[in-house]
Amino acid sequence: MTKTQPNTDVNAEKSVLGAMLINPDAIPAVLEHTQPADMWQPRHATIMEATIHAWGNGLQVDPLVVAGEMDKAGTLEGVGGSTYLLDLVQASPTTANVAYHARRLADLALKRRVESAGTELRQLATTGGEADDILNRAQELIGGITRPNSQAIKRAADSLETVMADMEAVSRGEQTAGTPQPTGFPALDDVLNGGLRGGQMVIVAARPGVGKTVLSTDIARHVAITNNTPALIFSLEMNNAELVQRILAAESSVPIKDMRTGTFTSRTAWADIHRAADNIDAAPLYLDDAPNLNIMEIRAKARRLANQRKLGLIVVDYLQLLSSTGRVENRQQEVAQFSRQLKLLAKELDVPVIAVSQLNRGVETRGDDAKPRLSDLRESGSLEQDADIVMLIDRPDSKDPDHERAGEADIIIAKHRGGALATVELAHQMHMGRFSTMLGIAM
Repeated sequence: MTKTQPNTDVNAEKSVLGAMLINPDAIPAVLEHTQPADMWQPRHATIMEATIHAWGNGLQVDPLVVAGEMDKAGTLEGVGGSTYLLDLVQASPTTANVAYHARRLADLALKRRVESAGTELRQLATTGGEADDILNRAQELIGGITRPNSQAIKRAADSLETVMADMEAVSRGEQTAGTPQPTGFPALDDVLNGGLRGGQMVIVAARPGVGKTVLSTDIARHVAITNNTPALIFSLEMNNAELVQRILAAESSVPIKDMRTGTFTSRTAWADIHRAADNIDAAPLYLDDAPNLNIMEIRAKARRLANQRKLGLIVVDYLQLLSSTGRVENRQQEVAQFSRQLKLLAKELDVPVIAVSQLNRGVETRGDDAKPRLSDLRESGSLEQDADIVMLIDRPDSKDPDHERAGEADIIIAKHRGGALATVELAHQMHMGRFSTMLGIAM
């Protein structure tokens, strides 16, 4: 007597395949719930792939057509020949319950993936590996367990009530799930249709020393201190003490140099510093300066905090300092992986994620008056592809201290998915680690 393998149902696999071969209309119903990788028997996965391929190419699917396609591909003999395809049809005289069987196969496959991950985790736990490495692998394993998207297609009218309710709430000044997160710069918010939204990945990029960290921290400071909404900064370049000192300077209007030397030019400096410190103390602003952070650690830490508090913003400063969890062929591929993972994190937690990034030297070779552009994003075109918004910072006085626009900065909205492109003029006060508002937008 054959022993049954846990979390498998070979008869259900045969029933699904037979239904697909009998009636092509069953194929989309199956694909809403399961996929070839969910099949326990390898030959069933091969048959399902061939059936889907034939259907996708517009062929009228039946056992003979699929057998012919598999024969051309050299896979027919390995699954038992055309005779086995006919056996599958005989094993499934009806297609009435195909969706039920497809859902069951997806559920069983999910359980097998969990079981497989658990087996690997037990093996890892008994090895002499580093605990942190084991934890990272565990998070990667669990995070990789997914099922096909089985959410049903809906009429637009099904979401109309939610959209109307959100619009009415916004008109009353109430917060909703789709309410944008203001950046603290009204001119920038106007261009961004109110601010940053959940699910968006935002690139803030500039050459070194121009102010990409300052702008990103300014936005996080506004979200946490002014809006009292949790914001999380992963700082791979500065430690927490350095970052807090910059935030304290920006919030108090006391120059960073004065704080470091203890020589204050304002008689109210200490009072301003204590007021700012109280604001920071009360704010839901979270910092992580762990060295050599990798993308899986960032996702895991962000998830844990999001389970406790509804996050309003995540900042990763900066992208090129992230370390990889595995072997990659080249740096471009590695940065592309980081970019995609941050975009998935933004969607998963429904929070805007700002990824700070370097620009390459191309902008400098074009002359002092050259403006940065999308092609200057360093190391990976995937940043441009994955990002919903790309902000490029240009400070004329970073190249020429005596420039007529000294003290000013242009925030160039070089990409804005679903919105306008523009250049927003801000003032900068780098000695206090902040940007500030200027009137007017240069289109």
